[in-house]
Amino acid sequence: MKALIVGSGRVGSFLAGQLVGQGHEVVIVDREPRSFKMLGEDLVVQRIATPETGKVQATLTAKTRIRCIVGSGSDEELLKTAGIQGVDALVAVTDNDYVNLMAAVIAKELYQVPRVIIGIINPRRLEIAQELGVEAICPLTLGAQAMFESLIR
Repeated sequence: MKALIVGSGRVGSFLAGQLVGQGHEVVIVDREPRSFKMLGEDLVVQRIATPETGKVQATLTAKTRIRCIVGSGSDEELLKTAGIQGVDALVAVTDNDYVNLMAAVIAKELYQVPRVIIGIINPRRLEIAQELGVEAICPLTLGAQAMFESLIR
């Protein structure tokens, strides 16, 4: 499977490691280059410029071979550079619900990515994801539900 992950924080980095460990191909996008350090200490930096802007920087980790691209996951041109046209799944787990929703819409509507999953921080935005037909997971809701179930047992 080819997966595109938007967000290289704790969740995105962990997910990328799990997928690569299972033999899947992973590209990860984040607007903050320092966040890629969560993928490992042995990053080898390569600069890749897109013909349109000439500004995209990519890195490749030596050990895990995860392609990392610096930029916003809500930027269609950047997602094209990341290879959205050939992925089997897109997961958006940034700290910004709107970036995650926008990445999902681009993946689902413009590129017909077969599997799109996003993280949602604010439970009130789950309804937006449902209206868009996007699978969304809200850690706050899941955690609160687990605590509730533990309390009433």
